[in-house]
Amino acid sequence: MENTPLTGESKTSSPEARKNAHLPGELPGQKPSPEAQNRRPILEIKALNKQFDNFTAVNNVDLTLYEGEIFALLGSSGCGKSTLLRMLAGFEKPTSGSILLDGKELTGIPPYKRPVNMMFQSYALFPYMTVKQNIAFGLKQSKLPSKLIEERVDKMLHLVHMEEYIDRKPYQLSGGQRQRVALARSLAKEPRVLLLDEPMGALDKKLREQMRLELVDIINSVGVTCLMVTHDQEEAMTMADRIAIMDKGDFIQIGGPREIYENPNCRFCAEFIGSVNIFDCHLLSSNAQQSLIKATDFNNLIELSHDIDLADGMPLTIALRPEKVYISHKKPLEETNWCEGVVENIAYLGDISIYYVRLTDGRIVSSTLPNVDRFKEGLPTWDDHVYLSWDPESCIALTF
Repeated sequence: MENTPLTGESKTSSPEARKNAHLPGELPGQKPSPEAQNRRPILEIKALNKQFDNFTAVNNVDLTLYEGEIFALLGSSGCGKSTLLRMLAGFEKPTSGSILLDGKELTGIPPYKRPVNMMFQSYALFPYMTVKQNIAFGLKQSKLPSKLIEERVDKMLHLVHMEEYIDRKPYQLSGGQRQRVALARSLAKEPRVLLLDEPMGALDKKLREQMRLELVDIINSVGVTCLMVTHDQEEAMTMADRIAIMDKGDFIQIGGPREIYENPNCRFCAEFIGSVNIFDCHLLSSNAQQSLIKATDFNNLIELSHDIDLADGMPLTIALRPEKVYISHKKPLEETNWCEGVVENIAYLGDISIYYVRLTDGRIVSSTLPNVDRFKEGLPTWDDHVYLSWDPESCIALTF
């Protein structure tokens, strides 16, 4: 994927500037994913704001969700994602702004009257009820006919593969089974929007990995629109059609998983998603075919194969993902896009190995290699002098 050229905004850390860094005049990611382009908008959030005393938890955010889409709010603790979810569910009242579902205003409608269901991180199953009773609870509260309740519960049990456990209590179930029951209960009332609050938070790592795709399959089979909150990057990247990275109540970037990873619109997003090498630089020269950049951490120049709309001498940041950095004992033939150092540490993670190389100025740069051969010889090891290199298109140029 090609990196988007810089648009030439002045260096700033304001949320508005970050939002528009790569798509002037359009909020990045507000355009639906390719899968959702032919679907209609179902949930619209407009200038939504939430303040607690002198603290702004959600800062005038805008968002459109499309029918059948899985959308993830990703951010660290305290960024505002859970507050936004609670406003959609009706548990918090917005300070200002509007929430439209199928074109109808939700603000002011109590939670139990909204066509929205929320699955909590703790699952909140009733401990004294069986699996079947837990799934049927909301339907009975809505006073649906007994026959319809029975049909709907049977359908949900089949959907989440829990037919054999209908008479068990929550304490008799595994974490993954409790999650399935909570999901079935949330889907039983056929909500227009399903809200997931840290859906994998109560599961161990291996079970989380197993349940992600299973949960996506269940949601897609029902066709419900889903908004999930998570601080787990892998969870968001695996499950969501689009992701919004939040910080201090603002949407910093919205886009598909690949767009967010390969084309972050600011240093914050580049560092937040995955691992990255960050180099402070300044622009030497730029034209339609080539940009030459000087980094502070090594002598060789960084060369990009596109124009950067900045004045010569202006500061910028180059972000470089570790898996795009080659490591070798041989000195590159090119004059640009490489540096050298000594292997200080190696992290063996089974499928990959991460090499931490200390440059001559003391800076640590990481390079990731896949372990495709069990016993490959000749790889760099501790204290080896090595050369790190990369392709021009692997560099992400950022102004802030």
